[in-house]
Amino acid sequence: MFKTRRIQTLRNAKSASGDLENSQHAVYFPGDNGDGMNLGVELASTFAGDFSTSQWLWSTATDGSDSGYIWLTGSTGNINYLLVYEDDAYYGVDSANANIASSVWNTHRWNHIVTSYDDTNNVAKTFLNGIEVDSDSLDKEVITDGVNLTVGAGTNLTDYNSKGYVSDFAIYNNNMTINEVKTIYNNKAPFNHMKWQFSKYLVGWWQCGDGKENAAGTTIYDMSTNSNNFTLRGNVAIKPYPNPLQIK
Repeated sequence: MFKTRRIQTLRNAKSASGDLENSQHAVYFPGDNGDGMNLGVELASTFAGDFSTSQWLWSTATDGSDSGYIWLTGSTGNINYLLVYEDDAYYGVDSANANIASSVWNTHRWNHIVTSYDDTNNVAKTFLNGIEVDSDSLDKEVITDGVNLTVGAGTNLTDYNSKGYVSDFAIYNNNMTINEVKTIYNNKAPFNHMKWQFSKYLVGWWQCGDGKENAAGTTIYDMSTNSNNFTLRGNVAIKPYPNPLQIK
């Protein structure tokens, strides 16, 4: 059974900090060559140790050939990434990857995905809508090739172009626990990543339309204190949330 994440709820829901949040937009990726978001920096030090990423994703993939990177840093053979297909998704560290089982993966509705990496024990975990769905032992190498972080496509924005919407993307330099994941999942309500005890680990937070960009332009501003802003490329644009807003 699917619960609806309604626009009215998003407009009026309180975050864990008690502040009213305003989540009405997302970045839309048509899936064309040259489409993507480029950060302009590599964040190599972040991906060298413990790290976690959090993102709301609405995939519009329609068949198995519609594969696209949600985020990627590094180049071939030495990358960290989240790769989405029509019927499943993969979280990759270096040359190894962990599969998010198709039995719990849903396209054409909102999914909250958290990927975490424990650098001490070489364990990669994936959480879907507040629930741990995969844990694998994956070794990784330190990324030193100078390739910038991209969202929605491969390194040069010319392959694995994503189809769908991405909202509320955040990166942390810690290995999130299940309780921390549930906190930012926030029972499907918007969450303020700057106002909780683990904001000290926050590397970047991009509201994808509802930040300083105010649903306009080609810059997605970093709402953390680090000022690492994304630039929209190709036909990628800020759009209103798709409706109905449903997640499992």
